Amino acid sequence: MTNVYGRAAAACDFPCDPPVFRYSLTDAPAPKPDFPSIAAPPDTPVRLMTLDGTEVDAEDRLQAKAYEAEIHRVTLLNSQARQLHATFHDKYAAAVEARDLMEIYLADLSLKWRDAETALLREYEQTKEIYERDCVRATQPIRAAHQRFRERSSDGVRAHFELALCNITLPIPKDYPWEVLYDQQDRVLQVNQCVPSLPDVSVVRQDSKRPPAKRDAEAVLRRYVPALALQIAHHVARNDLQDDVDRIAVNCWTRFFDPASGRLKDAFVAALAVQKEDIIEFNLQRADALEAFRALKGAYVYNVAEVVPIEPAIRLDREDDRFVAGRDVLDGMAQGQNLAAMDWQDFEHLIRELLAKEYADKNAEVKITRASRDRGVDAVVFNSDPLHGGKFVVQAKRYSNTVDVAAVRELYGTVLNEGANRGILVTTSHFGRDAHEWAANKPLTLIDGRNLLALLSKHGYSFRIEALS
Repeated sequence: MTNVYGRAAAACDFPCDPPVFRYSLTDAPAPKPDFPSIAAPPDTPVRLMTLDGTEVDAEDRLQAKAYEAEIHRVTLLNSQARQLHATFHDKYAAAVEARDLMEIYLADLSLKWRDAETALLREYEQTKEIYERDCVRATQPIRAAHQRFRERSSDGVRAHFELALCNITLPIPKDYPWEVLYDQQDRVLQVNQCVPSLPDVSVVRQDSKRPPAKRDAEAVLRRYVPALALQIAHHVARNDLQDDVDRIAVNCWTRFFDPASGRLKDAFVAALAVQKEDIIEFNLQRADALEAFRALKGAYVYNVAEVVPIEPAIRLDREDDRFVAGRDVLDGMAQGQNLAAMDWQDFEHLIRELLAKEYADKNAEVKITRASRDRGVDAVVFNSDPLHGGKFVVQAKRYSNTVDVAAVRELYGTVLNEGANRGILVTTSHFGRDAHEWAANKPLTLIDGRNLLALLSKHGYSFRIEALS
């Protein structure tokens, strides 16, 4: 648990660095070449000159006749010069136009690059913000439990050990319920763990498909429940970080069919009550579970064929000063009454009474809390069904508007703080898509107004839900 608290208290820093928009050395494009600075050659015409520096006049018939070949040569050179000048200017103009188009293209690429970089950085910051916010929210229940534990309140110590037991791996189905009780005055911690009935447990070999010998199977079964109790007690002792516990009690119970009546019954089948210093030094990897359990004077009937109930040496009463007497309101309401208009306290009692009817055949008990809504719990269901039962916390919200995801997150935090198996949120309104998506794959049940009316109708009550104007 020291590691758990340490990770929960650590800063929720995003584990990725900001993205960098840069080319690698091998992928970087060549630098843009400089535009050449080229001047057009001088536009000087070719002239025919005599030795004395006089220009030959091509219009003069005698001179034209005398210098006919030279004049033709000059004319040809001037024509080639004009053509070269025209070609030069055309190509230069085309080069300037290409340069301008290239500049426009590069400017557009630069703009797209900056836009892409800005979008990526924005996405990074948004993802980082969401991650850090969700991290803080997810670790808040652990930090809150740790704070209450450090304050050494009875509830804080109990919540600490509930968290500790959430981090232990046992060969028990995940939905088998368990609870933690703590007596601060006597410094006693009790864990009640539901275990499978041994007649229902099958032993298989890991190294072969052949069934194990009966003697070997019975040897494993006799050590199964004692090993569970020892593991739980040892885990509690190792996680008593503030020395709040002197004595540890682990009571294992199971649900079985009574051979005499054929009815389901609950019974304790193993009990271990030890001093913390007597269990903390045990090396459970090397010790024989049966011998260790007997050495610690654990109570267990070593019969693998049937369930033989025992009475635990230590049992703390399950009391909670938040609970008050329930008030029946359903039978006093008129058919067709608008649930949205009723008093919010009456609505909580209605939900308590409805859940009591729903769980009546499951040997469950539904209790309602005080109107102060202490710790965000309006009602608690104690269901002893070993497969689908446990402790359920209930919140009732007589809303008109959509119930957002924040209420669902709050309920999940309450489930963790209470060490409950499931949370139930009942409303006269409806839930948004984000609330349903966030609750998916979590031990949460969301009951909106339509399903609430259907549940009431199932038990013979016809009401309506209409928002008040």
